[in-house]
Amino acid sequence: MTLASMTHARTTFARVLLLSLLLAVPAHSEKLANKLFGAVATPSTGDPIPIGSYAKGCAAGLVELPETGPTWQAMRLSRHRNFGQPEMIQFLMDLSVTARDIGFGQGLYIGDISQPRGGPMTSGHASHQIGLDADIWMLPPRRLDLSEAEREAISSVAVRSADQRSVTENWTSVHRELMKQAALDPRVDRIFVAAAVKLEMCKTAKAKDKAWLQKIRPIAGQMPRRRQPVPDADPHGGRIVEGRRRLRRHADLVGDRLSEPAQG
Repeated sequence: MTLASMTHARTTFARVLLLSLLLAVPAHSEKLANKLFGAVATPSTGDPIPIGSYAKGCAAGLVELPETGPTWQAMRLSRHRNFGQPEMIQFLMDLSVTARDIGFGQGLYIGDISQPRGGPMTSGHASHQIGLDADIWMLPPRRLDLSEAEREAISSVAVRSADQRSVTENWTSVHRELMKQAALDPRVDRIFVAAAVKLEMCKTAKAKDKAWLQKIRPIAGQMPRRRQPVPDADPHGGRIVEGRRRLRRHADLVGDRLSEPAQG
């Protein structure tokens, strides 16, 4: 599941730079940016602020999600993508407690968020560039003492079928409850999932569920039709995005992707 962008610090977001949305960047420049941002090991100093959009931007003042906590573990540490806006990091820690309390294993395995200074990545994602996207694995954690090597070797589980038309036996009522609790949080703007997951959730929905269920979005490239999935689509997880009201309409166009690749 991917938690979509949050509505925090509106006054801070008012200072966001949008030049990246106005200027066309040559392809070779984007490839160079991938390498430059991917090579930076530490966040910038100063106030936290997202710059640009989910799929074309960077970020200042990001903070690191600790590699291991009482109810979570950050996965794929070699990628160095466990950085996010402070409110996103706090949200993930809060959600991991909720996950444990509703019986989703011992908490959460958390995939990619952003690089230390955001920006484009060398592999895996078009989005995740401003510290307001996060990948949540659909695998309920049985252990929270995985070694760094184990975190590289383990994978999440598929919750939709290969033909993308139905959920698998891995999907449970606890997965649904986790999605619901995430969507009910006012910090969350959108949650991207496979289309089959959204269809399954709608089967048992009641009228009172409409408000939070609208935050659950079927991901582009995951619809049940004959087409290739988008490069960063993932049947094994979801992406949560925190809200930025200024950029929400634009993000609906550029951010509709699950971020964690199948092996991630």
